[in-house]
Amino acid sequence: MPTKEEIREGILKYIRAVVENETECETQTDAILTKLHSQGVVIKVDRELPDVNQHNSEVVFPFNLEEICVYKQSQVDMLKAGYLAVEPLIEV
Repeated sequence: MPTKEEIREGILKYIRAVVENETECETQTDAILTKLHSQGVVIKVDRELPDVNQHNSEVVFPFNLEEICVYKQSQVDMLKAGYLAVEPLIEV
């Protein structure tokens, strides 16, 4: 998946094809990214689902087998429903 920098460079490439001034190219690229960000555009990121025994990087408590099965099934259900990890297009 493309990174923020790859997206920025791709936009910049097309602007450079029609605008000669590098400062203007940078300004227009930033304006496009800002507009996309303001419209809620985000980047889908590949990320593992959290481990059953982890919560905010701290071990919580050991789960019993039934709880682990329910947790794992809820992760599968979330993915089927379309849940995914995203990050903002630009940092604010």
